[in-house]
Amino acid sequence: SGEELELLTGKESLEEGAWALLEQGVSLAVVTLGARGCKAFAPGLSLEKPTYDTKVKDTTGSGDSFFGALLARIIQSGKRPEQLSPEELGDFLDFANAAGSTCATKTGAIPALPTTQEIEACRRNVPLLHV
Repeated sequence: SGEELELLTGKESLEEGAWALLEQGVSLAVVTLGARGCKAFAPGLSLEKPTYDTKVKDTTGSGDSFFGALLARIIQSGKRPEQLSPEELGDFLDFANAAGSTCATKTGAIPALPTTQEIEACRRNVPLLHV
């Protein structure tokens, strides 16, 4: 989140905080923005992706779902984060947003973690939220 990025870097803006991490050797910095989706930064690249317009019941576990889904996609690709094309990274971020959004439609943490099928259903059937 933006708050955690500020704690890590001492920078108030997302962009400054992300670039500070990249300057320290991080190859990919991703910040979740709640209803505004997420923003990703890599050397020479900045991507912002909206999230899905789901009915939120409980956000517990949504961040974990987001990052778990993102990391799973990166690992499944067989590539290091810096090797991803902007299109691949955008697709992975979209998948992660769908995971976090789907998780938020349920209550609890572990019981709310979505399956791949639920994530893909969200991507197909739920409109994007443009805030």
